[in-house]
Amino acid sequence: MIVLGMNTGLRKGELFNLRWSDLDFETKQITVRKAKGRRFRSVPMNRSVSEILLTHPRHKISAHIFHNPDGSPWKDIQGSFNAALARAGLPRIRIHDLRHSFVSNLVMAGVDLRTVQELAGHRSISTTIKYAHLAPRRLSAAVEELG
Repeated sequence: MIVLGMNTGLRKGELFNLRWSDLDFETKQITVRKAKGRRFRSVPMNRSVSEILLTHPRHKISAHIFHNPDGSPWKDIQGSFNAALARAGLPRIRIHDLRHSFVSNLVMAGVDLRTVQELAGHRSISTTIKYAHLAPRRLSAAVEELG
């Protein structure tokens, strides 16, 4: 789940509702059917996501990727998430912080804000622009393109 959150920017509810049928390994796309605002979108899988999902165990009776032992989808895992962070010696974060990291890393890598908006599923560019400060060299890089 952490790899998916960091590499797809899916919201917690989108991760928890993700089903095997939402994955297309041929086109390397994830279809998010239960996105915020009841919209649906497609998110590309990078190599890390594809590899981790191909090795992720499937449950006999559950269509969900992330599920409880009885096959039911996860509802809240903050307690076990915090315990895992503690065991790994990592600082306490929220699951939603994986999404923030995804968006921040895209901006810092120089991905244009319109593309980041689309990948994150932000309805408004103003939400994405809040991350623009993470790419301070974007203005000088832009004018360098001219000459």
